Amino acid sequence: MKQPPNYVAQSDFGLVIMSLSLSLYRLKQSPQAWFGKFSHTMKIFGFKLSEANHFVFYYHTSPKKCVYLMLDVDDIIITGNDDTRISQ
Repeated sequence: MKQPPNYVAQSDFGLVIMSLSLSLYRLKQSPQAWFGKFSHTMKIFGFKLSEANHFVFYYHTSPKKCVYLMLDVDDIIITGNDDTRISQ
């Protein structure tokens, strides 16, 4: 944070007006960029994004075989009954 140029504080309380630097804004945007790239990559691998929960990706290889990938804060959980696709 830094004080805007040519600004002079006129307060008896010692309050100072500051402006956020662009780097803090970019930090806020980075999770969205990460998820966008991750989501795009999962679609390339054939996974579909769940309509009910946007942190769940699924892949159905046949009516009885499926793989689910779930995102949670800093974890990725992979589960399903298609061992070949999970290992890929």
